[in-house]
Amino acid sequence: MTTNKLPHDDEALDDLSEFFADIDVAVPQAAQNTKGSKKYNKTDRFKEDVFVEKVLQGKAITDINREMGRHPTSGPPRNEYYKQRLAMRQANLASDMEITSERILKEMAKIAFIDPRAFYNEDGTPVPVHMLDDDAAASLAAVEVHKLGKDQDWAEVVKYRHHDKLKALDQLGKSFNIYAADNERKVDVNIKEVSDTERARRVAFVLQEAVRAQQEQE
Repeated sequence: MTTNKLPHDDEALDDLSEFFADIDVAVPQAAQNTKGSKKYNKTDRFKEDVFVEKVLQGKAITDINREMGRHPTSGPPRNEYYKQRLAMRQANLASDMEITSERILKEMAKIAFIDPRAFYNEDGTPVPVHMLDDDAAASLAAVEVHKLGKDQDWAEVVKYRHHDKLKALDQLGKSFNIYAADNERKVDVNIKEVSDTERARRVAFVLQEAVRAQQEQE
């Protein structure tokens, strides 16, 4: 399988003309026409291919539009060619990088269910980062190493920074729809019918209380 590499800078984007030279083979026939009868030429498609690559780099749509001479708030291209090209590139990248829903959930679970004791030896000393097990290492957001002191009197301090455990648990809960039971829980409301006489008595009581409160203020 041919791997389409994702460009990471603007210079790489200048070489995309060769990358998309045979684009007619990769794009479905239905995507080669706009809603009207106008047929895309190579220049039109190249611009939208570049737009796709910039989106995949994580750039904001407004910034991409500015770079490509479009109005910042015009949004992404709205034609079928762009939509299908973006979907195809995303699918290819996900396949190349082995990005699957199962793998994402497993990585999220490592953050959500990590045991803090995994970072300590039995004697209470911290486990060096290179000796952490795979799950513990994957749960870390960052590792900071600080050198304290000077000359011969110095010590190295390692700080482990963790991801948000509660956020990971919440995202897992939403992924598995465990909140559905709470969202669908019905509230039992008993509506009691009252007679016209009782209704009139209650209204009179409210009015009486309002008059009394007004008199106290005066």
